[in-house]
Amino acid sequence: MGKGNRNKQLKIKEISIKQKKREEQALKRKKSRKIVIVSVCGILCAAILCTAGVLIANAVLDSGDLLRSKVCLSSENYKVDEAMITFYIYKTYNSYVDSLGADTLKNKYGLDTSVSLKDQYEEDKTTWYDYFRNMSVDSAKEMLVLSEAAREAGVSLSEKELSICDNKAGELDVKKYGRGVNIDDIKRSLKLSSLVSKYLNDINEGIKVSDDDIQSYYTKNKYDYLSFDYRCYSINFSSTGEEGKLTADEAKAKADKLAAVSSVDEFLSSAETLIRENNPGFTDDQVEADLNETLSVKANYDSTDNFKVWAFSDGRNVGETYVSKGTSSYSVYLLVSLPALDESITKNVRHILITAASAGSDSAATALATDILKQFNSGDKTTDSFALLAFEYSEDGGSAAKGGKYTNVYSHQMVDEFDEWCFDPARKSGDTGIIKSNFGYHVMYFEGDGLPKWKADVFDAVSAEKYKEIYEGFEAKYPVK
Repeated sequence: MGKGNRNKQLKIKEISIKQKKREEQALKRKKSRKIVIVSVCGILCAAILCTAGVLIANAVLDSGDLLRSKVCLSSENYKVDEAMITFYIYKTYNSYVDSLGADTLKNKYGLDTSVSLKDQYEEDKTTWYDYFRNMSVDSAKEMLVLSEAAREAGVSLSEKELSICDNKAGELDVKKYGRGVNIDDIKRSLKLSSLVSKYLNDINEGIKVSDDDIQSYYTKNKYDYLSFDYRCYSINFSSTGEEGKLTADEAKAKADKLAAVSSVDEFLSSAETLIRENNPGFTDDQVEADLNETLSVKANYDSTDNFKVWAFSDGRNVGETYVSKGTSSYSVYLLVSLPALDESITKNVRHILITAASAGSDSAATALATDILKQFNSGDKTTDSFALLAFEYSEDGGSAAKGGKYTNVYSHQMVDEFDEWCFDPARKSGDTGIIKSNFGYHVMYFEGDGLPKWKADVFDAVSAEKYKEIYEGFEAKYPVK
């Protein structure tokens, strides 16, 4: 082969090698593009799948199907699923918000209504959600036990009562009762609790408490029902000789002088002198406020408190004084009254609560309350007819199932407006009216006087013991899982 041919072949080979390299590089670039495309597609698919998963999960949670599929508690013939428990949780929570208000809940109890219940904690490190859930589960267990007992006793809701439950459910804002809860869940929950309330009324009416029961219980627990009033003023001292402070001996001398009085007027006069000596810059209003703080009323026996043990001992007289030494003060007590039973007369009353939140506005609540009272007055105006209206309309879960009735209401037990209406000296049986409180509008019906306060308290205690015995029998007979 000639030199020219060899050079030509070398060039051809060199061109072939270069061409091959270009093809290999092109192939690599093509593969890289495929990898990038595949990677991008993979990422997009993952994102789409993730988004779809979130959407599906949200849809499932919103539907409430998972809640309804999980049974929380069950008895032989009834069950409470997680949707019902969720409703009971938020029903209780909403009642707290409506009755106490957001500010009180936050400032007094540390419950912030603007934060999820699951993201804040009660005092014992339990979330507020778990706090309300535990309450709801305990309540649901009792409802299942009583539902079984009601079934055996032949107690059931009438068609009208079932219809009222449906109507009440329809009036509620479903969004306020937990994610996934729907109107059918609310209907089921209301019907179960209404059945239990109806049967509880039968049980309570069947519990008989005799005068002998009351006297026997009182004799065994009399210190729980005796109370007395007293005044107390404390004189501070320094045990370390702190400048400007009284010594223990100086404080004792002042305490002994105050203890030498024998009447409320003398006590207040001497206490006022001490207050002005210790607080020369006080105004008359500030002095009066301090004097008012010396009074304690309706104090009960306490075996750990030496003064109260002394107050309950035999031979005591009004106006007697008692001196107690603490680590940095002497306290002087004056008996204003001797331990005695509270003979004040309680009241029996019914009411129907209407809230602006449920009615839609304050004016709508007023109109509804007025219409309810008009319905009552246009009928036979009996206790039974008022009770039916209470069951149908009242938003007070504690009394609606009892026909709106509160028995043996004592002075200052209820909010001021309610209390003033009940204890108006001119009030007589059959009186009706409408009042407004921070809870809403109350359509009122006055039944009459109840028991003396102490006897009502003993009656309730005996009734509670008898109910406990009945319930424990039901609990053993109707197990809940």
